[in-house]
Amino acid sequence: MQCSAVPVVVALDRLAAQLRECEEIPMDVWHKCGAAFTCPLGRCELKFHAGDEDGNGLELSVMWCGVATEAPAAAFAVELITYQEGGRLDASPLQVVSGWVGNWASELPRRIPQCSWTDLRAVLLASPDSSLQATVVVIPGAERAGLDASLRVAGGGEGTFTAAAGAMLDGPFSDVAVAAGGRTFRAHRVVLAAVSPAFLGMLDGGMREAREAVVELRDADPAAVELLLRHIYGAAIEVPLALALPLYALADQYQLSSGLQRQLRLWLTALQLAPDALCQLLPLAQMLCAQVAPSLVDQASHELAALVELPAFGSWPVEAVEAVISDAAVPVSLGFDAAARWMEAQQPAADGEQHHWRQLLDCMPWSHATLEELALVRQHPHAGKARGLGTRLVRAYEAICMTLMKERAELEEHCAQGDEEREMREERCSELEVVNGMLERRCDALEMHGTALEAQCQVLQQRNRALSEQIADPARYGGGAGYGGGAGYGGNDGYGPYPRPGAVWHWPRIV
Repeated sequence: MQCSAVPVVVALDRLAAQLRECEEIPMDVWHKCGAAFTCPLGRCELKFHAGDEDGNGLELSVMWCGVATEAPAAAFAVELITYQEGGRLDASPLQVVSGWVGNWASELPRRIPQCSWTDLRAVLLASPDSSLQATVVVIPGAERAGLDASLRVAGGGEGTFTAAAGAMLDGPFSDVAVAAGGRTFRAHRVVLAAVSPAFLGMLDGGMREAREAVVELRDADPAAVELLLRHIYGAAIEVPLALALPLYALADQYQLSSGLQRQLRLWLTALQLAPDALCQLLPLAQMLCAQVAPSLVDQASHELAALVELPAFGSWPVEAVEAVISDAAVPVSLGFDAAARWMEAQQPAADGEQHHWRQLLDCMPWSHATLEELALVRQHPHAGKARGLGTRLVRAYEAICMTLMKERAELEEHCAQGDEEREMREERCSELEVVNGMLERRCDALEMHGTALEAQCQVLQQRNRALSEQIADPARYGGGAGYGGGAGYGGNDGYGPYPRPGAVWHWPRIV
């Protein structure tokens, strides 16, 4: 597996502007502070998110801008640095973050450790002409890299012989030997001095290297030294994974200005390693490149079950074992099994063995343990050899009991609140029942009133019909001349069928 892992430099001017303007993280920081860039995958974008609970931490994600369903599998690494106008970069990176490239349908933000909005704001406000810059490496594919993987570093870049060739004109020229691991490489001191302040200090003046014209690199891998020199002279190099960290250490030690350290650091951070490669590189990363170690520890915490089966796991330093089994993602039972296997591979030493046991037991995340995990630890064949295990188990059980008691208290409080709500609902239901009874009685009264009104309407309808019939056929009801059979309209002194005022009314008989 060969990878070019060409770094892409992205200016974070929008993020810097928001940091200067806002004392707290804006609610829409992901929208205001993004930065687009182009990589082998195509167009992508760096997005920033509010991180921890207090809203001061920062997270970032690398988003692919294409169609969500066509998003390719790829890993990334991002290095954040401060940038001074005029081209001068801060010597130490702020942070290196790694993760998987996401898409707009599935964001995968990664926490930027030990990096807060307040801290970044303070850095920028202290230097008015400073800004932020990200260097991104994207590695396509989901395949995990083995020890046969390599990184191709292009030649002729800034800080190599090609870029420094002008410094050779009119300058002193002399040969120098670079010795490492029994091998000697013939080089030119002016070239080494032009690309490395460390070499310049060694070869200029009265130091032994200047007098003898020999630079001895003790404890350096000669293959890594050869790669370093070929890179300095502008040649393209292919860095095997096994030599990446030794080469990084040499480039860092001699302060190479070509950016080789950054390229190696980002490549190693983004690379997803197979267990055999991970087992070999993690201890080296902790010693040689602290920025790469967190990514490898994170990978190891998810591959621990496979790592403990490898013979090389027993040769890890105790600090590497601590770093992995202390991760909250590692179950306590698996962490204890890894510690027991590592202890079994060590040379027996009465005091040292117990010291290591205490050291390993202290770093395990007992507060996250479950009852099932504690039972597996207690039943482990090596449980009796771990002095102090019983005390930690008791504390873990007590912590679980406290957690359960707290949960019980919360449940009881919820139940009490539920009882109060139930009583309120019952009281409300009673009130509603009273209201409902009143409404029913009112409805009954209205219904009776309606029945009475209906009867009255029927009587009035009958009367109206009778009157209509009398008016239509007055003769039938005893009428004479006019409408009433008498003088005027009906024999009632001109009132027709109606009585005179003051007379008694007699309803006609309805036939």
